[in-house]
This record gives sequence, C-alpha cells and structure tokens, in this order.
Amino acid sequence: PDNARVVEASGCGVALPQIASVTASGLAAALRRCADDEAMRVRCRAVGSRLRSEDGLGAAARAIAGYLEQTAAEGRAVVEARARAVAMRLAAQDFARNFMARPPFAQHLAARHAARSVA
Repeated sequence: PDNARVVEASGCGVALPQIASVTASGLAAALRRCADDEAMRVRCRAVGSRLRSEDGLGAAARAIAGYLEQTAAEGRAVVEARARAVAMRLAAQDFARNFMARPPFAQHLAARHAARSVA
C-alpha cells in the first residue's frame, strides 16, 4: 500500500487497496484509468526518462560496494582491537608470572633495606 501511494502521488499510477480486497471491477477501472489518462502517460514517460538517466544499477552497485568496504573496515578494526586485548592480556599474565617468581613484595623491600644498611 505504501509503494502504491508513492506511485499514485507521483502521478504514474493508481493506488489500490490490499490485494485481498481488490475486486475485478476495481482493478478494471484502475487499469482503464492508467491506459486512458493522457496526463498519467506523459508523467510516466517523464519519470521513466529520468530514471533511465540516473544509472540506478551503477548507483546501487556503488552503494553496496561502499557498504561492504565500510563493513570490512569496521571488521578490521574489531579484529585489531581484539588482537590488542589479547596482547595486553598476555603481557599482564607475563608480568604477573614474573612478579610472582620474585620473593613477596614485603620480603623484597626488607632485603633491599638490609642491603643498604650493610653497605
């Protein structure tokens, strides 16, 4: 129904109700109007000419390519962010492993203090 209203508003057709409620006589009247209405035929030719000049297929292809490029770039950004997160997690694990291999922090400070006192 929305598309039919757009076509009717453009002057290129007649909007009909939902297909379930279209009668044979209503459809026949709409078809007669479209075939017999000279202003509608002129408008259809003008709209058709404009549409043919717009390179709709090319525009659609460019829009799809742009969307795919953007999606790929966003995907690369997500992959790169995940890689950074993994690298940070590995670095944190390595730091924790090395820190845990040392004597407890308090013992470490006491040993440094004792070493300074002896010197």
